[in-house]
Amino acid sequence: MTHPLDKGGGLAQMIATSMPGFAYVFDHTTKRIIYFMGDPEITLGYRRDEIESMGPDLIEHLVVADDLPLLTKDMQEFRASANDGEVRGLEMRVRKADGGTLWVWAARTVFERDADGNVASSVGTVTDISLQKKTEAHLAAKEKLLRASFNQRHQYWGLLDTQGTVLEVNDVVPAFEDVPKSDLLNRPIWTTPWWSRQPTYADRLQEAIERAVGGQLDSFEVVQRWKDEKLSIQEFSVRPLENDDSKVMHLLIEGHDVTQLRRAE
Repeated sequence: MTHPLDKGGGLAQMIATSMPGFAYVFDHTTKRIIYFMGDPEITLGYRRDEIESMGPDLIEHLVVADDLPLLTKDMQEFRASANDGEVRGLEMRVRKADGGTLWVWAARTVFERDADGNVASSVGTVTDISLQKKTEAHLAAKEKLLRASFNQRHQYWGLLDTQGTVLEVNDVVPAFEDVPKSDLLNRPIWTTPWWSRQPTYADRLQEAIERAVGGQLDSFEVVQRWKDEKLSIQEFSVRPLENDDSKVMHLLIEGHDVTQLRRAE
């Protein structure tokens, strides 16, 4: 039955025009797309009739070869075990009409079943996620670079939330604190072993955290006695990390040895 709002098919056309990507009905027996909603040419560069003309070789023609085994397995499992109303999907790369490739999110749900109860056809959507994948790759590269810097020697680095709780530390911090890394995470930094044994320094650290939460960089020095009884002077700073709206989201605590510098003064 046609909904009163969909006079003349206008509602369906509006949905098709505004939706990201396109929707389709896929016949799992003939391996053909038998219905489209939306325009695949906008996403893939192929007209509907061009896709229909690919026939049962549609998947092999469109999907990048390295991703075919994953899609084939996914479709076999979907046809054999998908429940009515269940939505399944996967990320994969497809070839465009101009020879380029793009990442898409392909989601599907059961439309019709055959006499044996297996999925005969499914309703699916294809959405371009290339920008998202590019962003993820960029962030992964930045994280790799940051982690390499984070673990450089002789530099104490820790990531805190705005309450001063330790979220992450580099490899130098456990050595400084003389405890396993697991004993440092998810607790206020001033309650960790080294700081808690130095109440004056712990108080100063809390002051620096309060200033950083307020948007100010603060720094101070402490004297560290190591296992071999040697003393060193460590300079610590706590800096705010802001989002695009200039709201402080995290704090970065850094420490480095300034012993030689102070002796030379």
